[in-house]
Amino acid sequence: MPLVVLKSSRLMWVRLAALLFTCVAFSVAAHGGNVSGGMGDWSIFCWAFSFAGTLLVLVVEVMGLQSRTPVSWTNFPITFACYALLLCLSASIIFPLYFLKGQTVHSEVRDHRIASTVFSCLATVAYFVEVSLTRAQPGEVAGYMATVPGLLKVCETFVASVIFVFVSDPISYDSHPGVKWCMAVYCICFIISAAIVVMCVGECTGRLPFSFARFLSAYALLAVAMYLSATIIWPIFKFDSRYSGSSSRPYACQINQGLCPWDKLVTVAVLTALNFLIYLADLAYSARLSHQTDTHLMPLLVLKSTRLMWVRLAALVFTCVAFSVASSGGAVVDSIASWSIFCWAFSFAGTLLVVVVELMGLHSCTPVAWVDFPIIFACYALLLCLSASIIFLLYLLKGQTVHSKVQDHWIASTAFSCLATVAYFVEVSLIRAQPDKASGYMVTIPGLLKVCEIFVANLIFVFISDPVSYDSHSALKWCMAVYCICFIISAGIIVRCIAGCTECQPFRNIHSAYTLLAVTMYLSATIIWPIFTFDSRYSESSSRPASCQYYHGLCPWDKLVAVAVLTTLNFLIYLADLAFIARQWWTDYTSQVHW
Repeated sequence: MPLVVLKSSRLMWVRLAALLFTCVAFSVAAHGGNVSGGMGDWSIFCWAFSFAGTLLVLVVEVMGLQSRTPVSWTNFPITFACYALLLCLSASIIFPLYFLKGQTVHSEVRDHRIASTVFSCLATVAYFVEVSLTRAQPGEVAGYMATVPGLLKVCETFVASVIFVFVSDPISYDSHPGVKWCMAVYCICFIISAAIVVMCVGECTGRLPFSFARFLSAYALLAVAMYLSATIIWPIFKFDSRYSGSSSRPYACQINQGLCPWDKLVTVAVLTALNFLIYLADLAYSARLSHQTDTHLMPLLVLKSTRLMWVRLAALVFTCVAFSVASSGGAVVDSIASWSIFCWAFSFAGTLLVVVVELMGLHSCTPVAWVDFPIIFACYALLLCLSASIIFLLYLLKGQTVHSKVQDHWIASTAFSCLATVAYFVEVSLIRAQPDKASGYMVTIPGLLKVCEIFVANLIFVFISDPVSYDSHSALKWCMAVYCICFIISAGIIVRCIAGCTECQPFRNIHSAYTLLAVTMYLSATIIWPIFTFDSRYSESSSRPASCQYYHGLCPWDKLVAVAVLTTLNFLIYLADLAFIARQWWTDYTSQVHW
């Protein structure tokens, strides 16, 4: 049709102009620009690569070989044009900074460099026009790389490539574990984004065993969380004087040609923040694309899923920062402090799993009843982060005289742990607010109480085993047996719920009988434990020893008190569980009598 011919003709002339501009740019620079060094080589590579790729596209288009290429020609030309645009743009910025700014060279060499810069800018404009002509318009059916999310993928990989250039000359990512984490973020996200681009260009997305749109949403969410942590961590460890950084530009940078090492650190920080914003935009577009493809979803469900998604993203970030800061600079060596780091790391890993399964629509592929699993994990994560917030604060901040840098790490970890606790509380509340979507046993009050029973028993095991305090008398061994028996049975009930084996009358009968037994057993432990640990007739520690004043955190006597308090707490939780079960039985009985 005439419109198609006209569009192709305009593209041909634009590509021809880009071919000419890049050819002149690298030819002039290589011939008389006296270009040397890493940045000069990078600029010439940008122009030469763009020239070669544009020549390839032109040859294929003019000779009509699109159907014979081993790639998707609906995706390849715009993908390359976007990369060429960014390459020429970076060369147009980097080349004059290194070879024109403050340079005192022969006038002919300077003229060559100015000419290369001018033609590089013209090539950038030409590629921008090409991308504008070939990108997908609203309502138009086109390849994924012609859409906004596809173009954002190109930007993500390109910004990461530029980060690699600045972070490796000189090497600036091996000074601290926190900075190494940032480098890991750049590498992981670059590899996955590059793989997505390759799959789209190679038309391999239809061979995936899951929804490609949901995969994009899950990955974009993960990348946002990772880049957010890198955006925070990189400036802290590179510009804070407490970590051998410099917050002001050194005097030596004023006499440097181009960018000095400090300037490159600033550039990496800026590019990290830029890529975070790009991934954030990608997440918004990918989520919208995922919801548009899942047309069977109701608008209300989409809205609630979006709220849960952002809450889980916040929890993911908070737990990631908490355990990263504590493990990288918190000087944590104690078992109780290690428990806190485990709480944050476990919560982070589980939340990441839930987010990936939710966004990729893999509910039916999981070996568990997904109606119960998310709220079970959210409740556990809530209790884990709450305990870590309390224990870490008491155990590591109370009476500590340490370096201010280490103490700042502890304070930051505790603050982010509190934020994670709030995020998980909101998540549990949102799930319970959807009775039509969350109908499993674990969403009910008895189900949540089961989670609390197991968690309190876990805390008891932590305090009772460091040091071992249950082998001094047979009655204390009985208390330990109570904790173990009730923990195992409650855990078995939760496993049955996750496996979807609760819809039967024997389960209700066994559950009711067990709860009554657990109340009786915990009542005995609530009475026996204080008698045999604090009564002077059975113990030497009826009052708090004076040596506890010199402990950082909890001394052995404090842990015995903590076990007594937690035993009483679990007795009350089991009692509440029994009350809810009795009310359910009474409701069923009265309904049968009424019928």
